[in-house]
Amino acid sequence: MKPSLIQVGVTYHNGKEGPRSYSARKVLRTGVPYSDWMYGFKNDGIEYEQIAGKEKGKTFVLSLKSFAQWAKGEVKEA
Repeated sequence: MKPSLIQVGVTYHNGKEGPRSYSARKVLRTGVPYSDWMYGFKNDGIEYEQIAGKEKGKTFVLSLKSFAQWAKGEVKEA
C-alpha cells in the first residue's frame, strides 16, 4: 500500500487468512517520533492498536514506510 493512503482512524489488514496469520491494526496517530536503529530519531511514525492477531489490544509504533509495506488493504466495516 502507498504510504500516502494511510489515514488516522482506519483499520488495515495484512491480507492473510486464518486465525494464526490474520492481523488487523487501527491507526491512532501519525507523525509520531520513534527511534530507528539505523538512522536515529525520526518523526514519521504510525501509532496503532493491534485489533486482531498476536498482541491484540496493545499499542505500537512503526515507521510509515514499514506500516505501509505491511498493510494490504482496509478492513471494511460491516
